[in-house]
Amino acid sequence: GTSQAAVSLLVPYGVNLGFTSTAAAFLISVFAIAAATAKILAGLLSDHFNPRFLLVAASLSMLLAWLILSFCEGYEYLLAASCLAGLALGCALPTVGSLMAAEFGSARFGKAMGWTYALIASFAVAAVRFSGYVYDHMGNYRAAFESFSGILACLLVAALIFAIGKKAA
Repeated sequence: GTSQAAVSLLVPYGVNLGFTSTAAAFLISVFAIAAATAKILAGLLSDHFNPRFLLVAASLSMLLAWLILSFCEGYEYLLAASCLAGLALGCALPTVGSLMAAEFGSARFGKAMGWTYALIASFAVAAVRFSGYVYDHMGNYRAAFESFSGILACLLVAALIFAIGKKAA
């Protein structure tokens, strides 16, 4: 859900750092190209790797993107964060579908995906709104970036614990 916040924040954040609107808007292109490429690669890799591993990789990529945005301000860092966020989204989308199909089967797949994406959309809207609130009250996005980093780190740890627990059972 936080990748949508990244897309909506990249341009204003880049402009806020002093980059031209054209240079800041290019970050969205980098994000989109990385996401499109990652969708193809995730589809190919899912035949050879456990999809849970791919989802962890996507989560780590998004976490790294938020950490870069939290602590680095150069344009090359914004490019890297845009690329990592795009890779995260592109890898997560097909991987979540694959995991949902395996977990719920074809009879419940549609309903499970519908509820899952409704939840993700709710988180995405909340993340974008939260980012705007942070900027309006603090004059920058850093607290939002750090919050997203912390939330993703906690979710990643929980996912790893759940995966280990599932293997043990």
